[in-house]
Amino acid sequence: MFMMLLSLLFATLSLAEPLELTFRQSTACDSRPWRRDLALPLHNELAYQRYTLDITVGTPPLPYSLTVDTASSYLWVPLANSSGCAPDPCPAGGFDPEDSSTSIATGVPFDVSYGLEPGHTVLGQFYNDTVTVGGAVMPNMTIGACDVPPDIFGSGIWGLIGLGPPVSPDGQANDTIPPLWQSLYQHGYASKQLFSLWLNRQSAETGSILFGGIDETKFEGELKSLPVVTQGRDRVWSEWAVNLTSVAYVGADGTAVNLTGEGRNITTVLDSAAPNMYLPTEIYDDVAARMNATIVQTFPYVSCELRNSTKGLEFGFGFESGGPRVRVPYGEVIYPFGDPANIGEITDDEGRELCYLGLIGTPGPIFLLGATFIRSVYLVFDYDEGKISMGSVKYD
Repeated sequence: MFMMLLSLLFATLSLAEPLELTFRQSTACDSRPWRRDLALPLHNELAYQRYTLDITVGTPPLPYSLTVDTASSYLWVPLANSSGCAPDPCPAGGFDPEDSSTSIATGVPFDVSYGLEPGHTVLGQFYNDTVTVGGAVMPNMTIGACDVPPDIFGSGIWGLIGLGPPVSPDGQANDTIPPLWQSLYQHGYASKQLFSLWLNRQSAETGSILFGGIDETKFEGELKSLPVVTQGRDRVWSEWAVNLTSVAYVGADGTAVNLTGEGRNITTVLDSAAPNMYLPTEIYDDVAARMNATIVQTFPYVSCELRNSTKGLEFGFGFESGGPRVRVPYGEVIYPFGDPANIGEITDDEGRELCYLGLIGTPGPIFLLGATFIRSVYLVFDYDEGKISMGSVKYD
């Protein structure tokens, strides 16, 4: 899991009245609008390659801007004395349980590893405390209060809002901790156990997330659904994973060339906190060659001119001809800067500026579809139905 975030505008909520917010309320495709579905704008912090959401925790409430992450399930905030931020306070704020009159220690340790790199482990404790988001108040929500180690801090993560399926610290299915979307449902702020994600285009300052419903203004045509990949005889799942069946190169004339061959099934996790896509090495190599990518200090770079190209990639899900197909233009895969390695401006031998390619090759077994994919699709994560739906995205 890697990162990108969201910020938000909110209004006052009354349980007796419909929720009135300063943004457009949305509707579920299969039902009338429910009066307490909660829509929140997301903030695109492109420089940090993340999307953030503002919440408050504790009594008195303290504000935090946390990375939204569909590939993990816990909400955690940084401790005030986190090692990765020292000697300065963490930018997202620091939590001290003793300063909150509603904080209750659970005695359960927090120990979670993130990302594909070693050393990205967060340690702390679980607490029950009051969490507020967009006017929705949830007492006794279970959250982590954790030390932010240097490796995590250096990657731009100072706390997370996990939006994955509910999981348990001890692996017991009957002892799961509700993620934010489930807590909103349990407290009556969402009509269903689902949420919809719209990151908007790369250059946009905000996207949106809707808890409990589907916003038909954010996509064209019909939603197409896929089952969540399950594990074991009990067919349970602990992550939002789907089977990717094809990746194609799309030329300037719109012709698609399949890069994966026939009958391929690649289990991939949808990860809003990952700024990149992490795909099998052979697919990356093919795409990188077509884009004439250059490796600089292990990072892939391409000509910034490609951001204006009509070429792109197409991702197919499901072997049926009617399965979701998502086209991602080069401009959404390439970041408009060349500095993730902190090595300054990068140019080729002819002095042309190079930009960072948000696509990484990996041997697996974990493959991710991060923000460079998610920005090009409208996503609905439906826990009750065990499915993920995709729509052809409409931008502002």
